[in-house]
Amino acid sequence: MSHVLLIATTNKGKLDEFKLYLKGVVECSGSGEPLDVEEDGTTYWENALKKALRFYETFQRPVLADDSGLEVDVLGGAPGVYSARYGGADLTWEDRWAYLYSKIEATGAIGPHTGAFVCVLCYYDGLNPPVFFQGKASGQVVQPPRGNGGFGYDPIFESRLLRKTFAELSAKEKQTASHRGEALRQFSVWWKTKHPTA
Repeated sequence: MSHVLLIATTNKGKLDEFKLYLKGVVECSGSGEPLDVEEDGTTYWENALKKALRFYETFQRPVLADDSGLEVDVLGGAPGVYSARYGGADLTWEDRWAYLYSKIEATGAIGPHTGAFVCVLCYYDGLNPPVFFQGKASGQVVQPPRGNGGFGYDPIFESRLLRKTFAELSAKEKQTASHRGEALRQFSVWWKTKHPTA
């Protein structure tokens, strides 16, 4: 594979997932240095595009960026695009889960509390218009957290498909069931049509 794709993230968990999902399709790398981008868009598409443009501008290499979030039905789709900073920018993930639980409890709604993980990818190479891909994984919020894998909200969200939290899934299961896996499968198909000999 002659192509190397820059993944626009400083999250090691995300980078490892990209490398795993795209193995045999395109070589992925990190930036080698931190590059924080303010995710102040109101949609996943805006934030993914913003990251892709910023990483391309800085490193001048084809970029694949993503934005993702957890949408809980009883909260009207929150935390959604604000998932990474829900409840405050400096919270630990454990504190963020507790905040989410408290918001759900405050609604008075009886579970199960359904929702979905959503991921939007943006590919940008500096020559062509950006291309977007979207994946979605339905499930429900669970309490207490379960599993030691993954990152973010993975331990408190159970896959409807596999009845395990995303933190309990093996790497192969996560490829099959996750929102990012679905978006990356779409990207892989598109990439292969554009680079048939890659």
